[in-house]
Amino acid sequence: MGASATVYILDDEEKGQGRGWYDDSYIAIRFRPENKEALYSYIVKLQEEICPNQNLKTRWLSDKVEEQYKSDKVMADVYRLFSSIAVVICCLGLLGLSLFDVRQRYREVAIRKANGAHRKDLYLLLGKKYMYVMLVAFVLSIPVTYLFVHNYTESFIESAPLTPLIYLEALGIILLITILTLVYHLEKAVRVNVASVVKAE
Repeated sequence: MGASATVYILDDEEKGQGRGWYDDSYIAIRFRPENKEALYSYIVKLQEEICPNQNLKTRWLSDKVEEQYKSDKVMADVYRLFSSIAVVICCLGLLGLSLFDVRQRYREVAIRKANGAHRKDLYLLLGKKYMYVMLVAFVLSIPVTYLFVHNYTESFIESAPLTPLIYLEALGIILLITILTLVYHLEKAVRVNVASVVKAE
């Protein structure tokens, strides 16, 4: 790292002192990532010169960290999978509910359309209930998710902070999914033929 070389002997104090660095101790080396191969070759050469009869034992910190968080990564993949399934199920439920609800209000839409209601007024009429429910659910989910994530990461040495930007991004994604799910039924209701609906119902 551009500094003077310093060697720290890592020994187990419970097993006694004075065994010497050549027994089972480890030397920790900090290096630049791009120098990894050159450093390893140099250490192997140095080991052969100093202690040719001993095998070199090396452990990379990156491998240790990868092994330590392996189970957490598997758990994260499981959470991601079930979250995706939950989102798809919610979209299907919203699609079915909106189909049923909008279809029940065709006559109301036709009457309002006959009285001169504009497209944006009909969109607000049919979609505001879903937006209201979605916003209420989102507000209620904020303390629940915050407490869950806070308790889960409480024992972590470092954890990513829960910033307002994360919740704003989640709100944007939820709004996008909700609008895309509802737009087909809302557009179909807005384009309804007034005469045929009033005559049929």
